[in-house]
Amino acid sequence: MAYKAKTSSSLETGALMSIEERILTAAHVVDKATAIEVEFAGGTTTTGHVVWIEPLIDLAMIQVGQVPTTAKAVKLAEANDYQIGE
Repeated sequence: MAYKAKTSSSLETGALMSIEERILTAAHVVDKATAIEVEFAGGTTTTGHVVWIEPLIDLAMIQVGQVPTTAKAVKLAEANDYQIGE
């Protein structure tokens, strides 16, 4: 019996969380990934790998090789600047 390697690609989204080159995305997107390629809005590409995954809440963190200088991390609200439900 011969086995063929299964490859697939998908276009998903994520959010650059910090200048430390971490991207937050959905866990189901990367849970079985063996290779990750990230493309930024300007067209720059880099590789990445999963550093944290939590399937229960469907979140994962990817560490990428390099972030373009034009990319900006998302700005999160301060703890007292929002209310539950917003």
